[in-house]
Amino acid sequence: MLMPLCLAPDKSEAYRWRVIAARISDDSFVYAVRSTCIYCRSSCSSRLARRANVEFYDNSTLAEIAGYRPCKRCKPQLDSEDDPQQRTVEKACANIADSVSRGRLPNSNHLALELNLSPGYLHRLFKRTMGHTPLQYAKLLHQQNEAESLEIKEKQVKENMGSLVAISEYQDPLSYEQVCDSAHEYGYIDWSYIDWSEFHAMVNSDLAAERSGLERIVF
Repeated sequence: MLMPLCLAPDKSEAYRWRVIAARISDDSFVYAVRSTCIYCRSSCSSRLARRANVEFYDNSTLAEIAGYRPCKRCKPQLDSEDDPQQRTVEKACANIADSVSRGRLPNSNHLALELNLSPGYLHRLFKRTMGHTPLQYAKLLHQQNEAESLEIKEKQVKENMGSLVAISEYQDPLSYEQVCDSAHEYGYIDWSYIDWSEFHAMVNSDLAAERSGLERIVF
């Protein structure tokens, strides 16, 4: 199965919920809705259920053993390889994800040409299957990538600053140069760790050197 390049396969419920919320095609699991007793593919275009009513299963057999019926719209009991339209949409998803990963939005005409379809037919098929147009899907992937990238950066900053705090608890206050070096490395400054007496001494020293240089200038 062709997976979007922006998401790595994961069995966690948090990952699976993000996948079905974005209507991303992933045949590694199905989801079931308690209120309707129906299970679906992750890319089903049916109205998104409340998270509290959703259960996840690794395959359709387990979902049916639990008492759920297959969705008549997305036919999750069939392998995507048995459904040519599903295969076409999965290829489109992969091409869109590749474009997004390269920092650009896909061109509908080029996308349709790659799949040997007319732009209008691809637009209708994609929206019916995914619940979004190709462009809307691309924007969702881009937003998700941006959010995940920001989350990773924030986590790195917190971890790095945590290490900086731990070091400062056992050493003298950090010098101005040390804090600035940390800012360049981690992208963050906590001014409370600067030894301001050293900072002022450094500034005064620089000013004195400038005055001395000016005094030696002969007009």
